[in-house]
Amino acid sequence: MIRYLMITAATLGLIAAAAPTLAASEVVVHEHAAAHGIKMMSKSVRYQDLDLSTAQGADTLVSRIRSASKTVCQHGYKGKMSLHERKDYDRCVGEAMQEAVQGVNSPKVSAAYQASN
Repeated sequence: MIRYLMITAATLGLIAAAAPTLAASEVVVHEHAAAHGIKMMSKSVRYQDLDLSTAQGADTLVSRIRSASKTVCQHGYKGKMSLHERKDYDRCVGEAMQEAVQGVNSPKVSAAYQASN
């Protein structure tokens, strides 16, 4: 099955959203902060090489989503983060990951995500 998932990571109080469509085997993680005048960042995560019906494939996808979420959510933070910035960053990563996992719509991926938290 070919899948494409668009993930909006929440930062600065924005709400996360995911919109899956059938187009390619990748997850696109992006930070949408246009309402605050901040440039949008995105990162694609391809998973056509993974068998999501296996625990190993699901774990690998969760790891890839986590890495992309951290990269995108860290955009705009230079150097050491303040406590407030760290909370925003952690919330962004968590919301981006949760929306991505839900959008993939795979019980194994959902289980791997829950086990990793």
